[in-house]
Amino acid sequence: MSNVVDKKIFELRKKYTQERKALQFSFRKFVSANLHIKRSDVFTHNIHSYPGRLFPYIPIFFLSSDKFCPPNGKVLDPFAGSGTVLLEAIVNPYYKRDVYGIEINPIGRLISKVKTTPISPAKLKKKIDSLFKRFDAAMNDNNFRISVPDFKNIDLWFSKKAKTDLGKLRACVEQLKDDDCKDFLWVCFSKLVREVSKADPYIPPPVLLKIEKYKDSYRYKKLKALAKRNKNPDINAIFKNIVDDNFCRINRIWDLNDVREGKISAKIVNEDSRNIKRGKYLFKGIINSKGARKLDESISLIITSPPYLSAQKYVRSTKLELYWLGMTTESELSKLNRKTIGTESVSLKDANLELGIASIDLQLRKIKCLSSERAHIAFEYFKNMQDVFEQCHKALKKNCYMVLVVGNNQVSNLKINTSSLLSELASKVGFKEVLILRDEIKGRGMITKRHGTGGLIKDEYIIILKKQQKRQG
Repeated sequence: MSNVVDKKIFELRKKYTQERKALQFSFRKFVSANLHIKRSDVFTHNIHSYPGRLFPYIPIFFLSSDKFCPPNGKVLDPFAGSGTVLLEAIVNPYYKRDVYGIEINPIGRLISKVKTTPISPAKLKKKIDSLFKRFDAAMNDNNFRISVPDFKNIDLWFSKKAKTDLGKLRACVEQLKDDDCKDFLWVCFSKLVREVSKADPYIPPPVLLKIEKYKDSYRYKKLKALAKRNKNPDINAIFKNIVDDNFCRINRIWDLNDVREGKISAKIVNEDSRNIKRGKYLFKGIINSKGARKLDESISLIITSPPYLSAQKYVRSTKLELYWLGMTTESELSKLNRKTIGTESVSLKDANLELGIASIDLQLRKIKCLSSERAHIAFEYFKNMQDVFEQCHKALKKNCYMVLVVGNNQVSNLKINTSSLLSELASKVGFKEVLILRDEIKGRGMITKRHGTGGLIKDEYIIILKKQQKRQG
């Protein structure tokens, strides 16, 4: 079956060599028609929502080839998000491969780990029953000590009953022993937090739900009922539905023999893609970096979707979940946000906004004429991406490929061809551009329309880069 993919890539590369412009290509149509793989709610993709999730058909396409990546080759996603590439690498019907993921958001690390980890259904069922037994007792105990996070405006986001019952459930989960089952329950709890909040479910960054704006929408009745329910939510019943649904999903990973027996695995190994090393995942999204080893020339394929240039509040979109899971505090959230590539929280002290790459420096000068702050944001983005490319180049084996999925957008009303700029940036650290494809975005849990001057992101660009043996000057 890989011959179908290889043939298509050959055709596309030939056409791209002639035309030298991004080629329109529907990954969904090709994969569905030629590889007979369809992704709706299969495996564990929908175990938890996450902003800016990668379209699964893209990694499926490349992972279904034995020439693009050897059957025994290792795969890396340095911006793992909620683990789409990790999951697709271990469930591919043609070639299952070991895969590593790096993700700076702890909730993303937790989701990625859970959605790719086989758990014995019997063991998990026992842990679930134990939790609900504890929770039933807590709900009938007026003196039970609840566990509620301390963050500003918590009462703005949650009704009094939701806050109290979430606090009881959280305390019950905390009492369990740390293991894969507990991580599974934390994912379910995280999903519950957003479902019983007063936040608009259709906007990734938490924004208070305003029913009036949906008055002419088909969503109006559903949202009106949701707002009414969340004034006095039945936490026990809602949580049980989430656990039951996710229990069915996680069992699909257990049913994969190679994964269940440990022959193939997905591992979250680090937090920062600017320092690609293999650490050890502990629990609840925590990475132990002590003794972490470099991955130099051990990776056969990199597939990743880097953060967009100033186009998504990745960390702040999950702040309610992060607070309730105790993964961060308000002050720590600001620090985490500043560490995130693509952040808008940057220092404005650097006067020399130049990377030494003509096309990028030209764009930075144009942006600076419109907004000095936006120029600093763009400069930090490309500077950080250069560090990432350096690390990816070291991690890849010779003559192997890196696939980038990026979106072009606007900065201060100025159109930025991010895909071509990143391609040129990658070429400076030793990659060769071999193909650029364009796939239309049709709603993937991300913000495609920016506030203010950010513009509308209509397409994703898939850049295929090949590691060269010698670095270019």
